[in-house]
This record gives sequence, structure tokens and C-alpha cells, in this order.
Amino acid sequence: MKIGILTFHKSENYGSALQAFALCRALKAVEPSNGVEIIDYSNERQKELYSIFVKNSSPKNLIKNLRSFLNLAQLRRRKRGFNEFINSKLPLSAEHFESEKQLKAHKSEYDLIICGSDQIWNPQSVDFSLSFFGVDFKCAKASYAPSIRDAEESDFKPYENEIRKALSDFGKISLREKRSLPVLQKYTEKPIDCVCDPTLLLDCADYNSICTNNKLPEDYIFYYSIDYNPQSVEMVKHISKATNKPVFIIFSTNKTYSVYFKGFHLAKNNAPGDFVNLIKNASLVLSTSFHGVAFSVIYRKPFFALKTRGYTDSRINDLLNEIGLGERYIDFETYENTDYLAPVNYDEEAIMRLRSYSLNYLKDCLNDR
Repeated sequence: MKIGILTFHKSENYGSALQAFALCRALKAVEPSNGVEIIDYSNERQKELYSIFVKNSSPKNLIKNLRSFLNLAQLRRRKRGFNEFINSKLPLSAEHFESEKQLKAHKSEYDLIICGSDQIWNPQSVDFSLSFFGVDFKCAKASYAPSIRDAEESDFKPYENEIRKALSDFGKISLREKRSLPVLQKYTEKPIDCVCDPTLLLDCADYNSICTNNKLPEDYIFYYSIDYNPQSVEMVKHISKATNKPVFIIFSTNKTYSVYFKGFHLAKNNAPGDFVNLIKNASLVLSTSFHGVAFSVIYRKPFFALKTRGYTDSRINDLLNEIGLGERYIDFETYENTDYLAPVNYDEEAIMRLRSYSLNYLKDCLNDR
């Protein structure tokens, strides 16, 4: 069987790259005889989103370009690291597609298209496209753990007819977050399942194969965030002082610039394998990001997810509640009362149960075509 995956594999985002790697490896593990490849589609909006320089169309963009110029060597090294990972670790289709029109004209034969994971079904995403519903392919279709994050019914309104028609072609449908189920259920009579992020289908040995070995201090905090909002920065600085541990960060977005001079140490290397390395060797992980939490769980690290601005990330909340670690999600209002050295009581049975359930769903996707 030939399987094609539609996902955000070329986003220069650690979670995006690693979930694509994980789903490919999990599918091969489930049935080694299958041919698995990622359909190499990334639209123009996605390219613009991750370009080093943007059009000088506003004062904000001018400032971004100035910052990029001042950090050009590091940004180019980061882009090179992502490109090397994507091209060497992900099985890409022979053809590359940059537009919906090109994808529609594509005639290669797949027995099954799997849509997922990442936020490919989130209409709020800048790089959202109906093509990630597999509308351009005439074969069996299933979804594995796509996320709509915080999208509501109103966000889907402009696309409701196309989405309803697209979902009618799916044999099996799943999402990543429980809160998303009723939102998408309005567009199909088929049952929608909830499964774990692909990264959680693998274990440490799988990621050790891509993990870099850059030398790091013996005892440090790894702080991973996308927006580096002031409340999370304050929490991290407090925890660093309380535990007497230095803080390492990795370049995630342009907002990383905002904490350059907060006393944190910026990792020199910024490829996906470096992200894994920083989590693997940290004595404590602090994260506002789902994949920062997910990889902490994979490596069974001491960690805390940071809740700020009164916002609960449903992706983090669902995962931690599912595996009995809800207490590791600490709030800005009460975090000072936390014992930062408290060990994590990992429930191995709960973690394996979640993985097993999700792997069985994936097996059913292959059989139900």
C-alpha cells in the first residue's frame, strides 16, 4: 500500500518537523511493507511565514528585517538545520507543490491519504488551505490527530460546504483535542475520535537517532516558548533563582529577540535535533508550548507547563489530564507556591494506554480503506 501524508512538514517549527517525522516512523512500524511518504506541499503563505526577510510594507516589518539582518548568521544556520532535517529525515514525495492548482493537477496514485497532524485544520492558521483536507486526491482518506486549536464554528463558516463535502470522503476521522470534537462534528455524521499527537507514538530510542550531541552544562533549565510573553518570562526567572539553575532557550520565532537580554543563554544550534538534545539533557523543562511538554513526557523529564494571561492551552491540558499530571500545569497567579524540585510521578500505564489506543486507531486507518 502507498500512503501519502498531508501535513505542515516544512514549517520551521520544532513541533511541526518532529510530528511529521514521528507519524512517518509510526506508520512504518505498524506495517513495514507499506510505502509511506509526505506529499511535499507547502504553499506561498507558509514560505512567507518562515522567510528570514519580509516585504518592507510596514514599520513592524522594517524592524523585523533589521533584527534579522543583525542576526543573519544564526538565522541562516537555523534555516539550514531545518532544511537538512527535512530533506534527510523525512520521506518526501518526488514532486514538490507550491499551490493548490499544482496539487490538483497531480496524478500520482496513493492507496490512502492521511491528513495530519499539526494545526492543518485550523482556519486561524496563516498557512491554512483546504488542500490539507485531501480534496485533490481520489483515494481512501483518513485523518490522524490534526488540530484546530482554538478555532470555533464561526472560523469554519466560510469553508463549511467544502469541509462537509471533504469529510464525507473520509473512512476514519480523528482530532488531537477533546474540545475540538463538537466543533468539527457539525460537519459530518461520522464519529470523530481523539488520539494523541504523533510525537507520543514513539519513545526515546526513536528520537535519540536524530538527537544532536552538542555539549551542554550538567544542570540547566530549558525554557521553551513561542511568544515569550512577560508573565512566563517572570515565572522562569523566579524558578531559575529559586533553583539556582541557568536557563537555556532556543530560537523559536522572532519573539525570541525580546528575551535576548533577560539573562537567558541562547543555544547556538537551532535544528530539530538540537531541540530534542536540550530537552533530553535538561534537569528541568519549563514550557508554554505543547511540544515542549510532549517531549518532556517522552523523555520522562521534570517539567512544568506554564499557564499565563489566564489562558489554558487545551492541547497541553488534555494531554496532562489524560496521563494524570494535571498538577504540572502551573498558573501565573499561584506559581510561587510550587515546589519546583518535586519529582514527576509518571504513570507508565496511562502513557502506554494512550499510545496503544492511538496506535490501534492508526492500524484501523490502514485496514479501513
